[in-house]
Amino acid sequence: MIEEKNKIEKQNDVMSMWDWFITIVILAIPIVGFVMLFVWGFGNQDKPGRVNYCKVMLIFKSISIIIAVIIIITSTSIILRVFNDGFSDSGELDRGVFFSFVNDIFSDREEPLGMSPYPTIVATQSPTPIPTPRPTPEPTPIQTPMITEGSSEPYMEYTIRAGDTLSKISATFYDGENHVAEIVAYNDSLVDATSIKVGQVIKLPIFNSN
Repeated sequence: MIEEKNKIEKQNDVMSMWDWFITIVILAIPIVGFVMLFVWGFGNQDKPGRVNYCKVMLIFKSISIIIAVIIIITSTSIILRVFNDGFSDSGELDRGVFFSFVNDIFSDREEPLGMSPYPTIVATQSPTPIPTPRPTPEPTPIQTPMITEGSSEPYMEYTIRAGDTLSKISATFYDGENHVAEIVAYNDSLVDATSIKVGQVIKLPIFNSN
């Protein structure tokens, strides 16, 4: 009988799934849950499992409250120090002292204070292309004919160059292009005005100005 009684008492001390569910739901209520931690934790007629759980939760909440108080006191002292050092005797905020203190707090940051951690996009203007000057074609040098005097009719010798025509030669050495026929007639090697070739030596008659 005693063994059965002890077995029944142990079964009553074990919390079921629904007991844990109800316990967690009640403890989640802000004020009611905090009060029930004391009721269940220090009650003599409650189940041992819930009693131990409530005592552990009270320890954690006490530690959390102590840490929160320390953080609040430290933050308050820092804020009061900033404002006490930042204000001048006239009551105006000394921005130099204020921002100097804030910079000291955030000096371990990778980016400087007041700068965005995102990259700044700077628009750059592409340089205006400079046009390449075209090379000026060099003028074709004019070959100076050699004046030959030894015959009854003096003449000049001229070597045909690339791009020469009898009209250009006449305009260069005479008063116009109207001496092509005289040049053809003066040279036996010329059949007409188009029969010249590069490297050919022709004779240019010298007309008297009288």
